[in-house]
Amino acid sequence: MRCISLLTIAIVCLAVTLPASAEEAVAKVGAIDWALTSVKPSEHGLEENYGAPPLSLSEAIDTAMEHSPYLRVAEIDVDVAATRIREARGHMFPKITVSEMVTRTDHVSWALFQKFGQERFDQQMFQDFFDPDTINNPTPSTNFQSKVQIEQPLYSGGRLTAAGEQARLGEEAQAAALERVRQEVVFDVVRTYYGVILAQRGLRVAKQAVKTLEAHVKTAQDLYDAGVVVRSDVLSANVHLAKTRETQIIAGNQVKLAKAALSHYMGVDQGREFSIQADLAYVPLFHGLADLIKSALKDRPDLQQVIFGTEATRKGIDYAKAGYQPTAGLMASYEFDGRGLGDLFSDGESYFLAAMANWTLFDGFVTAAQVERATLETRKMEAQQERLRNGIELQVRQAFLTLEQARERIGVTTKAVDQAAESQRIIQNRYKAGVTTIVEVLDADTALLAAQLSALQARYDHNLAQVELDFALGRLKS
Repeated sequence: MRCISLLTIAIVCLAVTLPASAEEAVAKVGAIDWALTSVKPSEHGLEENYGAPPLSLSEAIDTAMEHSPYLRVAEIDVDVAATRIREARGHMFPKITVSEMVTRTDHVSWALFQKFGQERFDQQMFQDFFDPDTINNPTPSTNFQSKVQIEQPLYSGGRLTAAGEQARLGEEAQAAALERVRQEVVFDVVRTYYGVILAQRGLRVAKQAVKTLEAHVKTAQDLYDAGVVVRSDVLSANVHLAKTRETQIIAGNQVKLAKAALSHYMGVDQGREFSIQADLAYVPLFHGLADLIKSALKDRPDLQQVIFGTEATRKGIDYAKAGYQPTAGLMASYEFDGRGLGDLFSDGESYFLAAMANWTLFDGFVTAAQVERATLETRKMEAQQERLRNGIELQVRQAFLTLEQARERIGVTTKAVDQAAESQRIIQNRYKAGVTTIVEVLDADTALLAAQLSALQARYDHNLAQVELDFALGRLKS
């Protein structure tokens, strides 16, 4: 398993290391070799699953980075944004057009001017020009025209520059969005990976509870055979055993569902066989809330995405205001006109040069409306940015408080497991001595099972809260 120093590999670590500074505390958040430790198959009680290849957390994350469809969509969005940059820059370069056109007409002016273009205006045509019958009934004329035209914008009022900046900022926004998607993929993989471990531990507890109940059934049967207890004790123990076996069946199904969920977020076949030979460790870390919030507001990729988006919409104002400015450009063309393909380069040829300038003095307030819309869109993005900042602070605060709560729960539930186990031992001995009832024995079993599951859930919630804090800070890296 790849190791990155966020948490020390151990099942239970009671030593608490306080960071030397708030910066050190923040720096410890966001690394990935989470609170995990290897276990033997026999320790998990899941020997039947260990024929499948083992899957470490780092391997699961790497698989998701390679196969996740969510990530592929975000990567394509970045590529699309890059094409917009090339498109915007392309409008600044000369535009070269090659055209071919064939026309045939007996229209008076067109037929005449086609002959002019073919440079075939001779003495006979000059005489025909002053003959009304001939000039009004021209012979149909065919013209083959080949033309090359170049257009170069010189000044666009800032429109092309603004469009280029918008495209660049759009790509920056998509790159930030891609980073956040990567973090989301990592978060989902870690969350579901922990979920598999929790389900496996729950199954292990359920199996152990079944073994304990089987022993209690045997004890009750032995005492009944000896005439110490009544038959109802044996029946009650068997009913409780059946319920616990049902719990084991449900727990086994939860393992399968948890593995399917992990495969889904890795982007692989949900029927894929693998085993997880790891357990959740507990290493408490302490952070300063104010420093964490400050760090999140600096590092969150989705906030960077909105900031870039806000700047892009602000450039949209400049783009719209370009409508108030004049535009200027150059155009040049060269063409060949001929009566047929064979005469294309032997008849007429000509060039055309032009410098153009346009200034719209009144457009029905279209530009004013465009400027107003761009301004409103910018204000909207600024409001979204502020809303996201507030949301980030709330997410960090929630994750921080959940982590604090889970840390306290671990202490309480760990103590409860010890107490429930001792209570079960005492009551079992009392039952064997004939000084208590089977009801107390079964109640003690139920209490121990509930305490063990609560302790598992608290451990899982603590580790998940740490990951959620990493995610809220924007430092969840693969």
